[in-house]
Amino acid sequence: DLAFEDFIDFVHISSETALAQRYIADIDICFDPVRMRDQFIKQGLSWSELFSSPILLLPVWEDPSGTRVWARNVTWLDVWRDIDARDDQLLRLKTLSPDLALERRLPPGQIKSQQPDILALSAEAAGAQQVAVIYAGLDYTRSPPMLVMKADLFDADGAFLSEINAVEMELNGRTNLPEAFDVFRQTFITTLSDTWQRENLYKVEDRADIHVELPVNNLEIWYRLRTLLAELPIVQSITVLRLTSTSGVLKLKLSGSVEALQMAVRSTGYRLEASGDVYRLNVNPG
Repeated sequence: DLAFEDFIDFVHISSETALAQRYIADIDICFDPVRMRDQFIKQGLSWSELFSSPILLLPVWEDPSGTRVWARNVTWLDVWRDIDARDDQLLRLKTLSPDLALERRLPPGQIKSQQPDILALSAEAAGAQQVAVIYAGLDYTRSPPMLVMKADLFDADGAFLSEINAVEMELNGRTNLPEAFDVFRQTFITTLSDTWQRENLYKVEDRADIHVELPVNNLEIWYRLRTLLAELPIVQSITVLRLTSTSGVLKLKLSGSVEALQMAVRSTGYRLEASGDVYRLNVNPG
């Protein structure tokens, strides 16, 4: 069984109020990440802690008056503009603020039709690695009329990756649009978050020790890259095996899989590539 002191660094009471029959306090609990991971490993548990690469949300609204992406005071669009402040997940979600120059380069109709070059341009503008096109529209060509909502995920080049969610609802006079939008939003976040966590679980049986070769032009670069690796959550410890005037080799003890390490490294702007018995750390060209 886990004991409190096995993974808690300290507890701080930030405020407290003593009443006649009760006590109210705001308590800050600081977890020690190293000890927490050690306990997970000892207990044979799996966990996820990696943040995703930035994901751009591109909401699109369509009704008989036209297709809109940049308009303000449109309920569907507003639902997504504050999503990053409302959802505490391992997902790093981004939106684009309306900007005249950007709007001209990213027409709503072309975003709706999911044109790869437009989605790639959107990803570049946001500094995102993936793009989610989140569409909602009122279809009055059908009987009864329908509310159509759909979310698709693309990579930074605009290539289709997967469908996240798709819903159609009858507009029968009793349809609560804000409520329907909120349910779709929650389902989208839950689905994307669950998928990310499943794909990035740290599993005891997947742990590995690997050798990583770093380019060394000077000691400043060597220390910077070594620190970058050491600060990744998945890296438990680092041992220096070799250091020359041109390169250095480190032994990394991981608390997860090599694939999870590669994804964590990619989020820092580098790429970890296999080269024989070692992995090389290179600048990510993307």
